[in-house]
Amino acid sequence: MARSVALENVCDTSMRAPRFLAPEARFAMTHRSLFGLSDHALLQELRALLEKERAATVEVVLHIAEVDRRRLWSKAGHANMYRYCLAELRMSEQAAFKRIRAGRAVRRYPAVLEALVEGRLHLSAIVELATYLRPDNAEELIAAASHRTCAEIRHLLAARYPRPDVPMSITPVMPVVAAVSASVPAPCVSPNSDSRVQPGNSSEMGIIPLSSKTVSPQVHNDEPVYTGPTRTTVEALSAQSFG
Repeated sequence: MARSVALENVCDTSMRAPRFLAPEARFAMTHRSLFGLSDHALLQELRALLEKERAATVEVVLHIAEVDRRRLWSKAGHANMYRYCLAELRMSEQAAFKRIRAGRAVRRYPAVLEALVEGRLHLSAIVELATYLRPDNAEELIAAASHRTCAEIRHLLAARYPRPDVPMSITPVMPVVAAVSASVPAPCVSPNSDSRVQPGNSSEMGIIPLSSKTVSPQVHNDEPVYTGPTRTTVEALSAQSFG
């Protein structure tokens, strides 16, 4: 029986590399069929694999949308579809968040499914557009966002739907630090004692311990909330301003 292209080129382990070889040499021996491909053939196979991955992603989104519509996550004992994806499907936070949002957008707007199938929109693009999609603007907005990066889509949305500027605020930092330091008494050190601060209660050294408790965002049943690590970003609020 002939091997499939994916099995032959990616998972060929018929000749296992010795463990004493360097990682690069072991990879070359284990996946030696990839190294025999010409540049053109390698790029062609990569494109073919991406097409298969896109088709599989569409099927996953459709299945998630139907499971969500039937509320099967509730029968499985979970609070919402997001928690079900994390616990039962072992998906990452971002993967679950994007596929749930995409599935709900696909159910509401058939044009989103068409763009996803054709590769004009990726999952991240659908997440960016989901909040702004309406029955009267869906097709136009999807066409404008087709084949664009997330950054380009954010600028597009900021130009079409400008948000108010972020209000200027100044938060005092040093006075608060000084007040905290002044409220903590300095340790008494006698002339005959060791001048170094001995280990002990952290408050005796002017250190205020931070609580180890963290506050998790509330997850509602109607919309998934990504609870992974975040970072401060500068976003376009309109065509001329950023916040």
